[in-house]
Amino acid sequence: LHAAQILGRFGVAARAAVPALSAALVDSDAGVRGAAGAALGQIGPPASVATPALVRLAADSRPALRRTALDALV
Repeated sequence: LHAAQILGRFGVAARAAVPALSAALVDSDAGVRGAAGAALGQIGPPASVATPALVRLAADSRPALRRTALDALV
């Protein structure tokens, strides 16, 4: 959770973490999923390979996670 938050602060420089953050979007912990989604949004265009996973997160039952996913996609 904290690692994803820190990676997001690095923005584009954290692009090497995109595969791990994408995988975290299906974690059983909603906090981890949210932090990963937010970090991918902060990384920006280099995280575009995570688009399908973010679209799936946008269908989550939790409104906050849906919002995080949508924010990351725009």
